[in-house]
Amino acid sequence: MLLLQAVIDISKPEAATDYLLSAVQQPVLQQQLHADLVQAVQLISTTLQLDHVHAKLQVIQQQSCPNWHADTVGMRMLATYAGPGTWYIANRYAAAGGSEGLQWCAEQLG
Repeated sequence: MLLLQAVIDISKPEAATDYLLSAVQQPVLQQQLHADLVQAVQLISTTLQLDHVHAKLQVIQQQSCPNWHADTVGMRMLATYAGPGTWYIANRYAAAGGSEGLQWCAEQLG
């Protein structure tokens, strides 16, 4: 199971993000994940006014929700990229403030 953790300094995130993504072998995927990780870290740090953000890259192959609901983390941001529980929707639905995207998901679930 892949599990890498790092504390990312907002003023210089490169070393920590490079470490977190070192296990990703496909260069294009690594670049995409890097951009996504930097954006997420910037969002969290701005929202919570933090200088450092703890980040984890993990491949999960089983139900992990009970672990997340049992710990004492004050705030958590999750991103899924593949596998069960991951939904990709067109930007036109996501950009609609949520209601159209939720409607689309509901229609897909039947």
